[in-house]
Amino acid sequence: MKKVLPLVLLSILMLLASCAGDNSKGNVEKLAEGVFQKNGFIYDMKELPSGKNVIPFYTIGKLSSNVLNNSFTNPPSEMGITLYFSLDKKGGNKNEIISAYLESTATDESLFKFPRCLSVCPITIEAINADGTTETIKTMYGRPNVFKMELEDLVLADLAKKQQKIRMRIAVSRNNQNTTFEWFYFDFTGFTPEL
Repeated sequence: MKKVLPLVLLSILMLLASCAGDNSKGNVEKLAEGVFQKNGFIYDMKELPSGKNVIPFYTIGKLSSNVLNNSFTNPPSEMGITLYFSLDKKGGNKNEIISAYLESTATDESLFKFPRCLSVCPITIEAINADGTTETIKTMYGRPNVFKMELEDLVLADLAKKQQKIRMRIAVSRNNQNTTFEWFYFDFTGFTPEL
Protein backbone atom coordinates (compact mmCIF):
# COMPACT_ATOMS: atom_id res chain seq x y z
CA MET A 1 0.00 0.00 0.00
CA LYS A 2 2.87 2.38 0.79
CA LYS A 3 4.31 1.89 -2.70
CA VAL A 4 0.97 2.30 -4.46
CA LEU A 5 0.04 5.64 -2.86
CA PRO A 6 2.99 7.61 -4.36
CA LEU A 7 2.29 6.09 -7.78
CA VAL A 8 -1.37 7.06 -7.55
CA LEU A 9 -0.47 10.63 -6.52
CA LEU A 10 2.06 10.90 -9.34
CA SER A 11 -0.53 9.61 -11.83
CA ILE A 12 -3.08 12.17 -10.61
CA LEU A 13 -0.57 15.01 -10.95
CA MET A 14 0.37 13.91 -14.48
CA LEU A 15 -3.32 13.68 -15.41
CA LEU A 16 -4.02 17.17 -14.05
CA ALA A 17 -1.01 18.59 -15.92
CA SER A 18 -2.11 17.00 -19.18
CA CYS A 19 -5.70 18.21 -18.72
CA ALA A 20 -4.48 21.74 -18.09
CA GLY A 21 -3.33 21.84 -21.71
CA ASP A 22 -0.93 24.22 -23.37
CA ASN A 23 -1.48 27.76 -22.13
CA SER A 24 0.50 29.28 -25.01
CA LYS A 25 -2.73 30.61 -26.55
CA GLY A 26 -3.65 32.19 -23.22
CA ASN A 27 -1.28 35.11 -23.74
CA VAL A 28 -2.58 35.97 -27.23
CA GLU A 29 -4.19 39.42 -27.42
CA LYS A 30 -6.43 40.43 -30.33
CA LEU A 31 -5.49 43.93 -31.54
CA ALA A 32 -7.76 44.16 -34.60
CA GLU A 33 -9.52 41.89 -37.06
CA GLY A 34 -6.89 39.30 -38.02
CA VAL A 35 -4.13 41.03 -36.01
CA PHE A 36 -2.84 39.56 -32.74
CA GLN A 37 -0.02 40.11 -30.25
CA LYS A 38 1.88 37.31 -28.52
CA ASN A 39 5.18 37.52 -26.60
CA GLY A 40 5.82 41.03 -27.95
CA PHE A 41 5.38 39.93 -31.60
CA ILE A 42 2.58 41.28 -33.82
CA TYR A 43 0.93 38.62 -36.02
CA ASP A 44 -0.89 40.05 -39.04
CA MET A 45 -2.96 37.12 -40.30
CA LYS A 46 -5.67 39.04 -42.14
CA GLU A 47 -7.44 37.37 -45.04
CA LEU A 48 -9.03 39.28 -47.89
CA PRO A 49 -12.75 38.75 -48.55
CA SER A 50 -13.52 35.68 -50.67
CA GLY A 51 -13.49 36.23 -54.41
CA LYS A 52 -10.40 38.44 -54.25
CA ASN A 53 -6.74 37.50 -54.52
CA VAL A 54 -5.65 36.14 -51.17
CA ILE A 55 -2.30 37.37 -49.91
CA PRO A 56 -0.10 34.22 -49.95
CA PHE A 57 1.75 35.14 -46.76
CA TYR A 58 1.21 36.70 -43.36
CA THR A 59 3.68 38.74 -41.32
CA ILE A 60 5.12 38.66 -37.84
CA GLY A 61 6.55 41.99 -36.65
CA LYS A 62 8.86 42.88 -33.78
CA LEU A 63 9.61 46.47 -32.75
CA SER A 64 13.17 47.31 -31.72
CA SER A 65 13.48 47.50 -27.96
CA ASN A 66 15.23 50.87 -28.26
CA VAL A 67 14.34 54.05 -30.13
CA LEU A 68 16.22 57.14 -31.25
CA ASN A 69 15.15 60.50 -29.82
CA ASN A 70 14.56 63.36 -32.21
CA SER A 71 14.68 66.73 -30.48
CA PHE A 72 14.14 68.62 -33.75
CA THR A 73 10.39 68.00 -33.60
CA ASN A 74 7.95 69.77 -31.34
CA PRO A 75 7.17 67.87 -29.19
CA PRO A 76 10.29 65.65 -29.36
CA SER A 77 9.61 62.31 -31.02
CA GLU A 78 11.00 58.80 -30.83
CA MET A 79 11.66 56.62 -33.85
CA GLY A 80 12.55 52.97 -34.08
CA ILE A 81 12.75 50.05 -36.45
CA THR A 82 10.24 47.24 -36.90
CA LEU A 83 11.47 43.90 -38.23
CA TYR A 84 8.92 41.89 -40.21
CA PHE A 85 9.06 38.24 -41.24
CA SER A 86 6.83 37.07 -44.09
CA LEU A 87 5.58 33.50 -43.59
CA ASP A 88 4.03 31.27 -46.24
CA LYS A 89 0.35 30.55 -45.53
CA LYS A 90 -0.08 27.33 -47.53
CA GLY A 91 1.63 24.37 -49.12
CA GLY A 92 4.84 22.59 -48.22
CA ASN A 93 6.41 25.76 -46.80
CA LYS A 94 3.45 26.66 -44.56
CA ASN A 95 4.60 28.75 -41.55
CA GLU A 96 8.14 28.94 -42.98
CA ILE A 97 9.83 32.35 -43.19
CA ILE A 98 10.13 33.26 -46.87
CA SER A 99 11.46 36.82 -46.51
CA ALA A 100 12.22 39.55 -44.00
CA TYR A 101 12.36 43.33 -44.10
CA LEU A 102 12.91 46.35 -41.86
CA GLU A 103 10.59 49.35 -41.64
CA SER A 104 11.03 52.73 -40.03
CA THR A 105 8.36 53.73 -37.50
CA ALA A 106 8.60 57.36 -38.67
CA THR A 107 5.80 58.93 -40.69
CA ASP A 108 7.95 61.72 -42.16
CA GLU A 109 11.00 60.73 -44.21
CA SER A 110 12.76 64.01 -43.42
CA LEU A 111 12.80 63.04 -39.72
CA PHE A 112 14.08 59.49 -40.01
CA LYS A 113 14.83 57.27 -43.01
CA PHE A 114 17.09 54.67 -44.52
CA PRO A 115 19.64 56.49 -46.71
CA ARG A 116 20.51 55.72 -50.32
CA CYS A 117 23.28 53.10 -50.35
CA LEU A 118 24.18 52.43 -53.99
CA SER A 119 21.70 49.53 -54.17
CA VAL A 120 22.75 47.79 -50.92
CA CYS A 121 23.30 48.89 -47.34
CA PRO A 122 25.69 47.04 -45.05
CA ILE A 123 24.27 45.89 -41.73
CA THR A 124 26.25 44.39 -38.89
CA ILE A 125 24.38 41.91 -36.72
CA GLU A 126 25.61 40.79 -33.33
CA ALA A 127 24.03 37.79 -31.62
CA ILE A 128 24.08 38.33 -27.86
CA ASN A 129 24.74 35.11 -25.94
CA ALA A 130 23.37 34.33 -22.48
CA ASP A 131 26.77 35.07 -20.91
CA GLY A 132 26.86 38.54 -22.51
CA THR A 133 29.39 37.70 -25.21
CA THR A 134 28.56 38.54 -28.80
CA GLU A 135 29.07 36.84 -32.13
CA THR A 136 29.37 39.26 -35.05
CA ILE A 137 27.63 38.52 -38.34
CA LYS A 138 27.93 40.87 -41.30
CA THR A 139 25.50 40.83 -44.18
CA MET A 140 24.22 43.08 -46.96
CA TYR A 141 20.69 44.31 -47.46
CA GLY A 142 18.93 46.01 -50.37
CA ARG A 143 17.08 49.31 -49.94
CA PRO A 144 14.00 49.81 -52.09
CA ASN A 145 12.76 53.02 -50.44
CA VAL A 146 13.26 55.38 -47.50
CA PHE A 147 10.94 53.57 -45.08
CA LYS A 148 11.57 49.92 -45.97
CA MET A 149 14.73 47.82 -46.31
CA GLU A 150 14.40 44.33 -47.82
CA LEU A 151 16.80 41.73 -46.47
CA GLU A 152 18.85 39.87 -49.04
CA ASP A 153 19.20 36.68 -46.98
CA LEU A 154 17.55 34.91 -44.05
CA VAL A 155 20.21 35.50 -41.38
CA LEU A 156 17.67 37.14 -39.07
CA ALA A 157 15.14 34.38 -39.70
CA ASP A 158 17.64 31.81 -38.45
CA LEU A 159 18.36 33.90 -35.35
CA ALA A 160 14.62 34.26 -34.67
CA LYS A 161 14.14 30.49 -34.87
CA LYS A 162 16.91 30.14 -32.28
CA GLN A 163 15.10 32.75 -30.11
CA GLN A 164 18.32 34.78 -29.98
CA LYS A 165 18.80 38.29 -28.61
CA ILE A 166 20.53 40.50 -31.17
CA ARG A 167 21.56 44.02 -31.99
CA MET A 168 21.87 45.45 -35.50
CA ARG A 169 23.95 48.38 -36.69
CA ILE A 170 21.91 50.05 -39.42
CA ALA A 171 22.56 53.10 -41.58
CA VAL A 172 19.95 55.80 -40.89
CA SER A 173 19.52 59.49 -41.56
CA ARG A 174 17.79 61.78 -39.09
CA ASN A 175 16.47 65.23 -40.01
CA ASN A 176 17.97 64.95 -43.51
CA GLN A 177 21.45 65.07 -42.00
CA ASN A 178 24.43 62.88 -42.82
CA THR A 179 24.08 59.12 -42.55
CA THR A 180 24.98 57.59 -39.20
CA PHE A 181 25.15 53.96 -38.12
CA GLU A 182 22.89 53.29 -35.13
CA TRP A 183 22.36 50.17 -33.01
CA PHE A 184 18.87 48.65 -32.70
CA TYR A 185 18.08 45.80 -30.30
CA PHE A 186 15.70 42.88 -30.83
CA ASP A 187 14.83 40.03 -28.48
CA PHE A 188 13.47 36.97 -30.29
CA THR A 189 12.73 35.10 -27.06
CA GLY A 190 9.30 33.52 -27.38
CA PHE A 191 9.30 33.67 -31.20
CA THR A 192 7.06 31.08 -32.82
CA PRO A 193 5.67 31.09 -36.36
CA GLU A 194 2.27 29.93 -35.08
CA LEU A 195 -0.20 31.51 -32.66
